[in-house]
Amino acid sequence: LHLCDRRQRQMCIRDRKWAEQIQECQSSGMTVTAWCKEKGISQHTYYSRLNVVRKELLKRAGLPLQQIVPLSVSQSVT
Repeated sequence: LHLCDRRQRQMCIRDRKWAEQIQECQSSGMTVTAWCKEKGISQHTYYSRLNVVRKELLKRAGLPLQQIVPLSVSQSVT
């Protein structure tokens, strides 16, 4: 039980750090590409962390994860 509590605390600290980084990126006025390059992380890492943080926030709020909804797109005639 003690190890689980420790692991949960570590994950919470990690998620908080990632959430701060995501907020920093989004409020920087930079593109994700430029921000990631400046910070030395890949875009894949950024979006993976964004996904983890998003899921955790939805879980804490008691909201369901949104499912992908298929859309039909009609082609316009030009």
